[in-house]
Amino acid sequence: MDAATQQTPDRPYRQANLPAIHNGSIASNMLRRQTTVRLSHDFDSMSATLDALFRLHQHLPRQGPGGDEFTQAMLKRLPDLPTNPTVLDLGCGSGSTTLVLARELAAPANPIAAVDIYAPYLQDLSDRAAGEGLGDRVRTYCADFAALDWPTASVDLIWSEGAIFILGFAEGLRCWRSLLKPGGLMVVSDCTWLDDEPPDELRQFWQVAYPTMATVAENAATATEVGFEVLSTAVLPPHGWWDEFYVPLRARMTELKPHADPDLLEAIAESEHEIDLFRRYGDSYGYAFYLLRRATEKTIG
Repeated sequence: MDAATQQTPDRPYRQANLPAIHNGSIASNMLRRQTTVRLSHDFDSMSATLDALFRLHQHLPRQGPGGDEFTQAMLKRLPDLPTNPTVLDLGCGSGSTTLVLARELAAPANPIAAVDIYAPYLQDLSDRAAGEGLGDRVRTYCADFAALDWPTASVDLIWSEGAIFILGFAEGLRCWRSLLKPGGLMVVSDCTWLDDEPPDELRQFWQVAYPTMATVAENAATATEVGFEVLSTAVLPPHGWWDEFYVPLRARMTELKPHADPDLLEAIAESEHEIDLFRRYGDSYGYAFYLLRRATEKTIG
């Protein structure tokens, strides 16, 4: 795969891959609009909407809930990796997680491969990596993570925070499993029900935004069926939503709103609604992290 992907000046994402468009946020507006794109395939008419969503989340420290400390905590749960492991960060956004992985796991001879579909996010990541002296430990790829041109059974660790929902949990695991070496590891986070009986307003909202959202137990069962061993799960604490994502996002919305065009104003309004839902119902859903190991065929059987 070539590190450099040619982009048109007015459309810095790859049009052919719009059905798998990435924004690290689980923001409901991205989910609903992604569904619209998949159904309509009218990419040109959607470009202004998509550009607005990307612009809203650009230049943020991260494009979704998370946190360096939590990423580091999940890294500590990993079984031993080989020296200089091959690591993919899929749906990396502007790269907060990528930089943690680079500090902890990468070497100049084997940098973290950071994949996203939106070139400006990758430029932000490259700038941040260079500023932290990690430029030789990160290599960016502007690509669709649903159709990676990557050798099968070549990766020691796949990491993906807040992006697998674009494919769906089961389909994402199926899509990426073949890239892992036998016994290779995967850490993914996904928006997950924490309450078996969530409030009706919330359930209706997520039925539109993410119809296949499941509980931790249901996702663990799915991972096993797809061909993984579930080694560990953990739930992101609320400060990973508020301090790490929603507070910077609110500041970004305040900055953009006075001069926003109609598409951007709509994206802002939908994000404000999502924030309000989490404020009222944040104990009913959240991000769960899943540490998985590719099972051998013998184990699966």
